[in-house]
Amino acid sequence: MRFFVVTFATFVVFSMSVTVSAQTDTTVFDGNSYVRLNMSELVSTIQTLQNQIDALEFVCGSSYSYDGHDYATVLIGGQCWFAENLRSENYTDGSVIPADLNDAIWGGTAAGAVTVYDEGGSNEGTNLATYGRLYNWYAVDDARGLCPSGWHVPTGGEFMTLEMELGMSYTDANSISSTPRGTDQGAQMKSSASDSPAWDGTNTSGFSGLAGGARDSGGGFYGEGNYGYFWSASADGTYAWTRLLVGGSTGVYRNDYSQRFGFSVRCVRD
Repeated sequence: MRFFVVTFATFVVFSMSVTVSAQTDTTVFDGNSYVRLNMSELVSTIQTLQNQIDALEFVCGSSYSYDGHDYATVLIGGQCWFAENLRSENYTDGSVIPADLNDAIWGGTAAGAVTVYDEGGSNEGTNLATYGRLYNWYAVDDARGLCPSGWHVPTGGEFMTLEMELGMSYTDANSISSTPRGTDQGAQMKSSASDSPAWDGTNTSGFSGLAGGARDSGGGFYGEGNYGYFWSASADGTYAWTRLLVGGSTGVYRNDYSQRFGFSVRCVRD
């Protein structure tokens, strides 16, 4: 596929990618008609095309590059998942997600926000490298999107599909309980002692879940090393549904939490 771009200053033929330097409006011929774009629109269009090309070439199980990081992926049943927590600082369209919020602002905002466990502390860099970032649910629900084009934050139903693929009964998958659901599905989803980073699971699913901890609605951090929370895209009033993996437990918790909490995010392919 080839696209022809005409500007007052340059004529560019691009296939896989292009670097645009002309600071002028541009006319794009898409094979049917001419569409006039400014430079920012052109760059966005090129990125969309590149994402579509990447999606066509991608095979689940290989790494997927997004916003400066290569994510491991894993096929579990018919679903292709990121096998790492999201670490992007930007929405899919490139807009920056607000970060470095103090406790009061974090707890009071109703807009998307992102943080790193122990933000501003001595372990921030290590935690980012190991666990990725923590997002409030407003960022999950933002129309600009957290996951790359062709991917999305999983719904509660898609987490249920994952759990049942690993052997959990429908009754357990559909239940809400203060105790862990299922049998060994949590162990299958957690990284093993031989993985790097390691945890106390078997990781037979390849999900490679880690205990990235959380940031609560008052801004405090807790649970790193013992609790791994994952947002779903499914709201429950002013709360939203999550999955929780706990050190020493082989099951999976399903609970709703305030949308002001900060939890890890995984992406699943459309």
